[in-house]
Amino acid sequence: MKKATLDILDADLSERFTHYTGHSAIDRARFYKREFLYDPTRWPALYPLISAHTFDWQEFRFGDVVASNDLDVRIPSKNPGVYIFYVRPNDLLCKFPQFALYVGISNVGGSKRPLRERLKDYFNLGQIKKRKNVHQLLQLYYDYVWVAFSLLSISSTKMMKLEEYIHDYLGPPFGRSGYSIEVKKSIAAWDL
Repeated sequence: MKKATLDILDADLSERFTHYTGHSAIDRARFYKREFLYDPTRWPALYPLISAHTFDWQEFRFGDVVASNDLDVRIPSKNPGVYIFYVRPNDLLCKFPQFALYVGISNVGGSKRPLRERLKDYFNLGQIKKRKNVHQLLQLYYDYVWVAFSLLSISSTKMMKLEEYIHDYLGPPFGRSGYSIEVKKSIAAWDL
């Protein structure tokens, strides 16, 4: 990652974040209203499938990495893994509010792509604009976006299945493609 690229990213996202937060309360309600798919009937079956993996969750504030340009230091490993973009305010009340917004993985299709390299896509303005949903979430919540990640040495097939389980479990509103076929059909049936 080049510093100039990060400066442009920061300027773009900071400016758009200020744009959204500067609107009236009525407009902000339209921008910030999201629907989450929290289906408690799925949780008991999904949790054992997810927790069968050994996670070493770590996290960082997205803007901190933009400012310090130190993703390679924060994730020195070349292993693949899973990540969750989530939003949380600076001041929490009994750990709330915190919401998972997007879930992703590296090593798609057996690429063996390291998690660090996958996450670098989100620190490149040209790449992030290609992912409209993530670009939008970063614009809306820039100062409050966190990334939780865990390195995992599992096959691409298992990684993709794990991504599906986590999507179905957390119901992130900015990530549609990672859901199971069953959940995708349910979403489409209700046009959510």
